[in-house]
Amino acid sequence: MEQIPEGARTVHTDYDTVYLRDHEPEAPDLRRLYENAKRDQWNVSTDIDWTQPVDLDEGFVADGLIDIHGTKFWDKMNNKEKGEMNRLFSAWRLSQLYHGEHGAVLVCGQLANVLPTADGKYFMATQVMDEARHTEFFQRYLGERVGKV
Repeated sequence: MEQIPEGARTVHTDYDTVYLRDHEPEAPDLRRLYENAKRDQWNVSTDIDWTQPVDLDEGFVADGLIDIHGTKFWDKMNNKEKGEMNRLFSAWRLSQLYHGEHGAVLVCGQLANVLPTADGKYFMATQVMDEARHTEFFQRYLGERVGKV
């Protein structure tokens, strides 16, 4: 068994895996979604221009989206402090999305095991890939563009 990386957590589950003998299409709608997902994949490494500059001094969301915007605390800050607050708060929010997407990878992987039809399993496998791509994006954006939070 592969060793669990330091800092990782194990979540034990109690579910049965459905192993199919027949992989004939049974659910045309799911098969269509599966075919569409295969066709419409995008690649985090090649479909995003990672050379575009990000001005972290200005923050990277509208100030109105920062929870303390418009409060007396916000009003007391200078522009540099507001930019730093924007960066930190935005990085925290993006970090929450990153962890949520990683959780979605794990859940979709388990769902692929328990779904009773081949079409369901195939489609859920595309969801695993899609959630992995989102996880990769947030990990890369936070690591390469935002830096340590």
